[in-house]
Amino acid sequence: MQSKLVDFALRGRIRSLAKDQNGCRLLQSKFENPTAEEIEIVLYDVLESIADLIKDQFGNYLVQKLIAVCNDDHKLRILLSLTDVPVQMIIVCMNPHGIILVRARGQRREQSDGIHDRLQDPDPDPDIEEEDALLKRRTSEIE
Repeated sequence: MQSKLVDFALRGRIRSLAKDQNGCRLLQSKFENPTAEEIEIVLYDVLESIADLIKDQFGNYLVQKLIAVCNDDHKLRILLSLTDVPVQMIIVCMNPHGIILVRARGQRREQSDGIHDRLQDPDPDPDIEEEDALLKRRTSEIE
């Protein structure tokens, strides 16, 4: 069975739809109970422009929904994308839409989403160790 997002032929257009009021509503309605495939499709389409979407008046709603359903690996990929350019996270935090999302994630962190634990005690997988080391370097550059 194909996913609802694939059925609606939204692949490759998610970023542009998310920045439009009606498009974002459409995406949010299709993203109520996403499958793992749908999460991957959306993440793939928006990951390179995630900072842009976080700062967008409509796109930030899709990013909030996406983060709410992502697993720890997805969240780590989002964080790595946000820290790809050292000042990117600062710029996101200075934006009214971006700071709302960052604050919301900070409050939920108390519930432990596992990313902090993985940075403290990384999985023995070499790829994940490389990603964790890269994340630590990038966050130290920001500080």
